[in-house]
Amino acid sequence: MDSVSNVTEFPGTEQKEGLAVTDEQSEAGTGDFDAGDQAETNKQKVIDISEKLRKIPDKTIVDACQARLEIDQKRKVLNDEAADIRDELKDLGIKGPAFNAAYSRYKQDEHERAMYDQQFAKCANAMGVEFQEDLFNK
Repeated sequence: MDSVSNVTEFPGTEQKEGLAVTDEQSEAGTGDFDAGDQAETNKQKVIDISEKLRKIPDKTIVDACQARLEIDQKRKVLNDEAADIRDELKDLGIKGPAFNAAYSRYKQDEHERAMYDQQFAKCANAMGVEFQEDLFNK
């Protein structure tokens, strides 16, 4: 290595005027990189972001936080209600995955349901679980 001690050479790179340059860079051009320009660009990006952040009122962030808390609470209530429904069905002997599969099918329109049935039958039969498609065709 040259006198530049903070440059690590990796396979496929050569040392050129104190800079590590890949073979592709050597072929395409000098590969010289002005670290000062990059540092200045990064510094400007930080300044731009800082200026942008200063313009955001704290109230906007506090309001967003409060809205998220309310949504999270509503979601928790809904998740608890869904869990109660699953528990009731489980107590009656209906497993969650069976209900979820039927419910998912119920929400599909006729075309989606037909496509799903064909895809499911193909997969099930390929896996050897012998799906009888006529069970769902009435």
